[in-house]
Amino acid sequence: MTSPSTREIKVKDISGEIDNWVIKIKVLLSWPIFYSKDLDDMLSLEVLLIDSEGTRIQGSIAIEVVCARCFNLNEGDYYEIGRVEVVENDGLQRITDHPFRLVFWNGSIVKPWKPAPFSAYGTFVVQVIPNATKLVFNPPIVEVFNLYDWWV
Repeated sequence: MTSPSTREIKVKDISGEIDNWVIKIKVLLSWPIFYSKDLDDMLSLEVLLIDSEGTRIQGSIAIEVVCARCFNLNEGDYYEIGRVEVVENDGLQRITDHPFRLVFWNGSIVKPWKPAPFSAYGTFVVQVIPNATKLVFNPPIVEVFNLYDWWV
């Protein structure tokens, strides 16, 4: 997907000043945001993304884009993305310390990508902190366990 006019960057380099870039990421988590308690009132699909350096950024996919099936971001899968809108990360649903978030739209480019074996992408475990408003992630670990069993 990278052309002479685009350049590959890392999550830490994302800002409102950089234009025409692509980034390789892994989807850690995804969850829907609703207008109300009615499950038919979905506003957006939120995603937590990570790059090979372990830097995280939040993304939002509007319901119109999800329903049009322009692309799909699945937890645990890797993608090369481009042409996304970069906005300040100052909303109520903020789950990373990154100052920006990504907003996917119909024109966004999302291409499946497979990293090299034993790449720098680590396994992360979610820590639940009582009375916290955001998730915190541990550094990469070797052991993987079932989060559902741990959560309950």
